[in-house]
Amino acid sequence: MHKIIYLLLVIISTEIKSYGTVLKDFLAYQEIMQSQNDLYEIDNIFTAITKDRTVDLEAKVFIKKGSQASYIVQNGRPTIFLTTKLGSWVVRENVPTPLKVSGGYTVFGIMSVDDVLGIDFADDYNIISQEKNKIVLQSKNKSATYNFIELSKISATVFESILMDKNKKPIKSGYYELGTVDNIKTIVKATFKDLIFDNQRSSSFVVKSVKKSKIPIQILVPERVQLLFNQVK
Repeated sequence: MHKIIYLLLVIISTEIKSYGTVLKDFLAYQEIMQSQNDLYEIDNIFTAITKDRTVDLEAKVFIKKGSQASYIVQNGRPTIFLTTKLGSWVVRENVPTPLKVSGGYTVFGIMSVDDVLGIDFADDYNIISQEKNKIVLQSKNKSATYNFIELSKISATVFESILMDKNKKPIKSGYYELGTVDNIKTIVKATFKDLIFDNQRSSSFVVKSVKKSKIPIQILVPERVQLLFNQVK
């Protein structure tokens, strides 16, 4: 009897350990997202798709733990999308005040990528349930845009997510391909789909290059982010 109980405990312990690796394996490829002291500069191709049109843009993203800014040029006009733990902003060149985007407002485009990639899975969420290759996380902040996240491991380098509100109503879905770019582990490709207004609407990016940036890390705040326009040129 003791041997049977011991065997059951070993099996249960092994299963729990394997469940716990879902988040660990996901974060293992996000060293950029977890960097507190270094600012990384990422060149990627951004794509926005609706029923009526597809838009492809080159985007330069500056990122550290808790903050990121996406710099794009559309129709000759540069724009910065800034996301921090305090919120999200749209910043126009020569416009002195960044426009803050409320948490309840859904923005289609680069911001819809930034607000998802700005999620700090490690520090801002708790695991509340676990199954094999799937976990459910709950935000520590009740006012967060995504109160619950279901994260599933499809393979060693492919993950999917369902982002939900406080009532566990799905808001967006995410698809992540993890890998290595320029010897840095990162999300190589990601796609996010709208699950509320239009399920034919999606936004995605593909990483082309990654490097540590020489731009001062202190720029990634609403009060100084305007300086990024001059730094990129």
